Amino acid sequence: YRNYDLTVVGHSLGGGCAQVLSLMLRPSYPTLKCFAYEPPGCILDDKLAGECEEFITSIVRNDDLVPRITQQNLETLRDEFFDVVARMKISKIKVFQDVRVPCADEDLQRRNAGVLYPKGQASRDTPFYSQIRKFRTERAEKNKQGEVSVKLYIPGKLIHVVDAPGSETTKYVPYWANRYDFNQVVLSKSMLSDHAIPDLVSILKSIDLEEYHEHATFQTSDVTEETKYRFIGEFICCSYPHGKVPLILTLSSIIAIILSILSNQVCKFVTRTTTIVYPNGTTVPGTGVSAGLYSYALQQCINPN
Repeated sequence: YRNYDLTVVGHSLGGGCAQVLSLMLRPSYPTLKCFAYEPPGCILDDKLAGECEEFITSIVRNDDLVPRITQQNLETLRDEFFDVVARMKISKIKVFQDVRVPCADEDLQRRNAGVLYPKGQASRDTPFYSQIRKFRTERAEKNKQGEVSVKLYIPGKLIHVVDAPGSETTKYVPYWANRYDFNQVVLSKSMLSDHAIPDLVSILKSIDLEEYHEHATFQTSDVTEETKYRFIGEFICCSYPHGKVPLILTLSSIIAIILSILSNQVCKFVTRTTTIVYPNGTTVPGTGVSAGLYSYALQQCINPN
């Protein structure tokens, strides 16, 4: 099957699996193509990521967190967080209470000025900053020893789809990006929602990549009887194309099955009993019913007379 056209696609972790799988299958399928949607950023090293540009294309949306998750990015985010904590001029609990209140962009600088010292003016003669300095020295020594020496990147060519809210012609603009452009975690209100595959599918359907790029893109209207067989070669790793609804329904069904098994002649979710009272005051138990989800047990009268 060496002459077969094979396309490997995946989203998120499935996108990373698709990239690794494509690298493994490429020698057997020279025409193989891979499209990874919002894959993790810690897949291949710099050299190997560049060698995959011929057959791997990665698509990243806006401020998506997952493609920016790498060892070096998380360490940078950690160091920046420590720097912010060291610049606080008020107690941390007051800062936490303050950031919980929404703030407009035009007021953000003024509010930060009341909470943080300017850069370079915070005192470094504090126990907290001494601990930060000691921690960074230890991490730098470990990095020199090679424990964290290899930087990882997103493989292949990259298409970055950014939001364009001020544009009158389109809401989204795709452009060819560089793998070095994703060397920092972007903290924004959409950093998690940008990872949703249903939204990305809608965006890719709404934009015309041919308008922004020279190469032709595949359109479903181009499918003919002769090319329908090409869909057979598509391989989808851990795809999540239909959103959260199928997952919620699947989990609900599994929970219902487990409860039905436990309740079958075992659990009594509903129990009703009756008592027969004779004129002379004598009482005897009557008919009782206990019910589960799929079963019921009828309790006969002890003394029918």
